[in-house]
Amino acid sequence: MAANGVSAKCDSCVRGIPQIDNRAMGASYRRRSAATVRLLVAELRNAAERLGYTVREEKLLREVGYRVRGGGCVVKGTKMIFLDREASPETHLDVLVDVLWDEPLEELYLSPQARELFRQPRLRFPGTNEAA
Repeated sequence: MAANGVSAKCDSCVRGIPQIDNRAMGASYRRRSAATVRLLVAELRNAAERLGYTVREEKLLREVGYRVRGGGCVVKGTKMIFLDREASPETHLDVLVDVLWDEPLEELYLSPQARELFRQPRLRFPGTNEAA
């Protein structure tokens, strides 16, 4: 763990994040109802699949000092997004927004609420090049 309290561990599929729940991107939609967040997750999962991703929920391994979020990677030529089965819908939303951020979303229909998630500034954890 880095001196600033942020885990520097990063593999191609899963990212370590601090034990403290300090995700900057999620602050704006944490005020939404749980049902709204679940609908946004479903919409972004659908969008990811239309963009050629395979989205899987798995129980991701954990190590001491960081909590797994999930993330995107390419496995044998297949674009994958892994979501931690034990994570909250807000965390799933964070991961999906992070992975889909640079994709050509203007080609897809997304609800205004989903589009708003991509209009916000992309924040990063302090001391890393990792997206929040």
